[in-house]
Amino acid sequence: MVMFTYPAEEDGRITAVVRGIFVEDATVRLVLKSGAPTGEMKYTITTCRRSLADFEFLAYWLAYEHPASWLPALHVSRSPFQIASKPSRAVLRDVQIQLDKFFRTLFSHATFATHELLWEFFLVPELQLPMMIERSHRKCEIRNENVQEDYEPVEDTKDIEMFVSHAREAVRSINMATRSLLRRTNTLRRGMVDLGEAHAQLTKHLQGFSCLVNTHASSMVKYTRVIVPNDSNPFNLFNDEFRSIQASLTGIMTALDRPRRIIGEMNILDKEVEKHLVSLRRNDRWPLGFMDDTRAKMHQDAADKARAANAKKQALSRELRYSQSVIASELAGFHEAHEKRVKRAVAELARKQVNIEKQKLEGMKRALRGIVKMKVLVTGTRDIGAGAGVV
Repeated sequence: MVMFTYPAEEDGRITAVVRGIFVEDATVRLVLKSGAPTGEMKYTITTCRRSLADFEFLAYWLAYEHPASWLPALHVSRSPFQIASKPSRAVLRDVQIQLDKFFRTLFSHATFATHELLWEFFLVPELQLPMMIERSHRKCEIRNENVQEDYEPVEDTKDIEMFVSHAREAVRSINMATRSLLRRTNTLRRGMVDLGEAHAQLTKHLQGFSCLVNTHASSMVKYTRVIVPNDSNPFNLFNDEFRSIQASLTGIMTALDRPRRIIGEMNILDKEVEKHLVSLRRNDRWPLGFMDDTRAKMHQDAADKARAANAKKQALSRELRYSQSVIASELAGFHEAHEKRVKRAVAELARKQVNIEKQKLEGMKRALRGIVKMKVLVTGTRDIGAGAGVV
């Protein structure tokens, strides 16, 4: 039932990390369910139990096979077993949400949405890790061969540097705005929790006043229950969604750093080639032909090193061309998916907050009706007593 509360993909499949389980060896297991429609109101559901190490394995080998593609950041820094005798379900819930958002981001990824490693992860109950590692190694070797055969080396890196710099600035501005929004959302969430806690403490102390009418105290309790936020608070869900967006932005920033690193390595190789060429051009011939064999061997060694460095630079320049093409193809899809996610998150926040405010209004009306009813009863009793005295 929890699985069907999650939105479906375009093909109708629903995949989600539905809950977490504590294990006796101080680890956790995440229950991963996937349901595919097989008819009208019929679903074929598969269930897998995965550990946090399995998710890290998935992220590592996806990045290994496609080093130029962006991957959402997966940083689970807190453990539910910080207090071993009393594991935290709140931390486990947070880990479950992060992994579910990570998995959901991969399903909307232009490169990884149809990757066989991803689909095996939630369709195969028992993962064959050695076989998957060997297959990833073969696919990486084939990719490297295709890059060296299909892409032309880059002669001038200025255009690529300009493209990467422009893309980084565009993503960086979005990243800064997202961080600012997350900080403000967290501040608002803390304020709502503090307000609810303050009302709960106030209600607790007011119940000790004997002069306070019981109806007023019960109305205060009803009002406190209304304003205390719960786990399904719209701002909590909004914050979780934007944390996932923040992880995606961190991943795209990391991917945009790769061309810069390649260009830096190419510059280092240029200096090495120049150094070896200077050594070749230098005339260090000794008089009377002493040590000619040693000098020839040193020149040959310098020439071999220059050729090796030049060949490595050519391979890196082809890899740079490949990285640029991958980033350029994924950036458009990333910005489009990012826009849809932000609009959907804001629309969901507005819709759910309207429902929450309606529920708060109904709760406040119920609390007020108790006070008004008591006031009417007290006023009616006094009117009756006053009339009897006159008679």
